[in-house]
Amino acid sequence: MPTFKSFENFGEYAKKKEELLAQTKREQAFKETLAGKFSELPGGNFVSALPGVESISVTRPVHERANHITADIFYRKPETDKLAHATFTLGEQGRLSGVIPKELGNITREQIIDEIVDMYRRINLNFWEYLPEEKDIVLSGHEDRGIDGKERAPARVDLRRLEFLENQPDVLFGFLQKNVGFNGYRGFVFPKFFVLEHPVAENAAFFIDFEKKDYLDIGERKKLPPEQRLPKDERKKILETYWLPIRPKTKSTVESEGRASRVVHKPTDAWIDQ
Repeated sequence: MPTFKSFENFGEYAKKKEELLAQTKREQAFKETLAGKFSELPGGNFVSALPGVESISVTRPVHERANHITADIFYRKPETDKLAHATFTLGEQGRLSGVIPKELGNITREQIIDEIVDMYRRINLNFWEYLPEEKDIVLSGHEDRGIDGKERAPARVDLRRLEFLENQPDVLFGFLQKNVGFNGYRGFVFPKFFVLEHPVAENAAFFIDFEKKDYLDIGERKKLPPEQRLPKDERKKILETYWLPIRPKTKSTVESEGRASRVVHKPTDAWIDQ
């Protein structure tokens, strides 16, 4: 350990050491969660815990070889309460480009990077499956305007809905799908049924049972983490057999055919305990 001539020198050393440790952790988290995966990321708009930020909307690259993702940070101007946004790009080396607006001057680039990494860490990309033609999905609703013509923030994702199902002990995997019959819904496959859940608040969930003869028995693999229970070829076969016939149909059609049970959540922040 170096020798210090004063407590001030010691304080400066301790601060630099703490900053270096935080940077190392940040780089490691980025490497584990996002590095080399930009072309595979689902885009979406996510509720943010950053002070003054309403949500962060992430757009994945259009081209598979693109080396960055785009993040729009939505906030409100205090003098007018009007919705505004600032655009940033996050590169493959974990570097963030863009200008932080004065209204958000209390947050740092490092905090924005940490927030984006944490959003995708919570999604657990290895848990999700998609059919080849369904790669260009997004994880949430789109920016919209109200009936009064005023700009609205993009529909905000309540990730607890996805996490709740993802953490169920019997879940096998989740699947993503384009906006067709079940617009914006995510699927969760269980041994005897699958669930269609919407990550945006105020949407109902749908439970669709398998025929008894089609129950999925994975044997000892149920002891593995969900993302390791079924290889991709088995996942694809399940989706082609059970999901594709339903995919083009509307929610009302599937429900009227007796294929699905509709479950309405309680209001936001109270829907889990029911």
